[in-house]
Amino acid sequence: ATTMRAAAAASSLSTSAHTARLCRRQGRRSCRAYDAPPHRRVALVVVDDDDDDDDDDDDATFAHPEIVAAAIRTLPDVRCDVVLASSSSSLSSYDARIVVTTRQRAGGEQQPPLQFTVSVLATSRSKKHPCVALEPLTKSETLASSRAFNDGVRLCAERAFLEEADVYADDDYATYAGVLEPCRTTNDDDDDVIDLVHNIDDDGDDDDDDATTTTTTTTDRHRIRLTRLDPRATRLALERLLLSGARCGLPIELVIEHVVRNSMHRSGVSGMKKMSPPVTGGAAQASEEDKMKVYVVFGGSSSQRRQSCRSGRHVYLTLKRIPTIDVVAVVLNNTNNNASSQLADATAWRLSYASALDPDQWDAPRAPDAGRFAPSKRVRADLEKYGWVKPSELSSCQDTMMHHHNEQRSTRFGALLAVASREGAIIFNAAHGGAGEDGALQQLCVSSGVAYTGSSPLASRVCMDKAATAKALVQRPVHGATCLPKRVVPASALVSKASDERGWGGRERVEGAKRLWLDIVSSFSGGGGAAPGAADTNNVTTLVVKPIAEGASRGVRRLMDERELLAYAEDIAKNQAPPFPYAYVFEPFFDASRAPWMECSFTLLGALGDLRVVGQSTIDARAKERARAVGHALGVEGCAVLDAFVNTDTGELIVIEMNTVPDMTSPDSTAFAHARNADPPIDAETLCTRALSLALVRRFR
Repeated sequence: ATTMRAAAAASSLSTSAHTARLCRRQGRRSCRAYDAPPHRRVALVVVDDDDDDDDDDDDATFAHPEIVAAAIRTLPDVRCDVVLASSSSSLSSYDARIVVTTRQRAGGEQQPPLQFTVSVLATSRSKKHPCVALEPLTKSETLASSRAFNDGVRLCAERAFLEEADVYADDDYATYAGVLEPCRTTNDDDDDVIDLVHNIDDDGDDDDDDATTTTTTTTDRHRIRLTRLDPRATRLALERLLLSGARCGLPIELVIEHVVRNSMHRSGVSGMKKMSPPVTGGAAQASEEDKMKVYVVFGGSSSQRRQSCRSGRHVYLTLKRIPTIDVVAVVLNNTNNNASSQLADATAWRLSYASALDPDQWDAPRAPDAGRFAPSKRVRADLEKYGWVKPSELSSCQDTMMHHHNEQRSTRFGALLAVASREGAIIFNAAHGGAGEDGALQQLCVSSGVAYTGSSPLASRVCMDKAATAKALVQRPVHGATCLPKRVVPASALVSKASDERGWGGRERVEGAKRLWLDIVSSFSGGGGAAPGAADTNNVTTLVVKPIAEGASRGVRRLMDERELLAYAEDIAKNQAPPFPYAYVFEPFFDASRAPWMECSFTLLGALGDLRVVGQSTIDARAKERARAVGHALGVEGCAVLDAFVNTDTGELIVIEMNTVPDMTSPDSTAFAHARNADPPIDAETLCTRALSLALVRRFR
């Protein structure tokens, strides 16, 4: 797949040179018939917000500027320039302009009341119907299945878009946040008033559990209130537009193409070629038999489930841009299935394209409405008449792959692996934490004979356990690399300290926490087995505690004395739902802010015993070589990320942890960022295909 994409890119870049050579051979001064069409320039204006630190709860990564830019670059004869809004002086030379933002919301502003959202696409090519409203998005099943709600909201949104056309003359789409307000008006001519029908059981409950139960039908009138979301202030506007398009059968690339073409038409630019065939959701460049089948697995029951789902979505969208790969998104249910036997019986959902993008579908997937009057079908009909891109341009096989009108299927994960084994498919593991990272999923793939990305079951199990990682580096030492001394305390010991009520006012609880604190601190006195030069542990006064097998800094806290230790134990007992981590790791606090130390991450890529560090050109070569040696000592392969403290003077490393399933939630994630900065640069598609090729090599090794 990488070779084919590289050849296609090289061919497109050498068009003008080939034309010149052809003209010279034929003795012509000019050859208009072979001249390449002029490029259209599109400016992607990025409104960045450096103060936005809410990324931990961000589900809008598929509206990232890098993904939008990649979608624009799939258009033929179009050149996309990414411009920061703060540094853009003049955009008049561009044929089209699209504004995106990295903000979740405008600074200091409250999110408008949100019961549903509806997006509108401008269709300037039609004077009769200058805009098309897409399917409204709501979490309410009652509203989603109501034809009156869908038709009324779409009509109200189109009217609002036309009324605001003079104010927002440069906008090619709009997204509105809406609420329904009860009203008692009797005027049937109000277009923003809808009637919602409710069926109520006479026995007072909501279910039809008795055959003799009768229902009473009531009708409530509601007024639609819409608030326009500024695409320059919140990424929710573009996110909801792309999600609504996916609900109607339009992938991200085609929605972006519609916006670009409409912007060019509005600016008086014509002659842009149609994307033929569309890279995503269009006619495939390879037959179905020649495609590589890939299942992107994410979700699970760990505390990192949400991060895992975002990583799986981004990997799914990345692989979907490669025409030689047939990719399917699979989400694991949120039940306790950390053992291999339990994981085999876990429910695995094969998600549609729209459901893979929608965070509301990850926890409770449901089949889309495919009825005769489904809102998506009516929107598709409007897009066929008035849109720049048409859903009918999707080929039948790709429409089946999007399977907007097909029911989503659920099966046992073990049965899915059996199907993948018969198909010769590859499992792309994006399940962070729990069974996805501790070797359970890897062992199940080995038993089923399926190729999978990442490290072996043993290496995954060792790297997931922080104490086992430190022990492995003691048994297989790496010169210049070490770990801080560690003390493992069972979770039951901490919880018992927090629940001990003996003594007046729980005095025994305080005394028990003090004894545990002194015991841990004294175990680090005199170095505690630390490697020379790693850290001074002779006078330990501050500790760091973390779960023994968790990632993403979850549960990590700095403790100053026994009172904070007791508060940490009480917090575990009260706020953390069982099952608890089986143990917690204590280690001396290491201040990496003092020179010459710094905290750094290394992305490792390669086969077992043949790893290399990707990117990080500013880091000392000795430190990168030691990071590679640590990966070899731990048996890491595929793509992994090492977190460590680095001595910038000597290149020494203090290993924090090794992530065998690295974060891939967005183009700014560590692995993708390091790959982009490599020499030569590695794009997201190439990084993912290399991980897949390494999985195949190991499968047949």
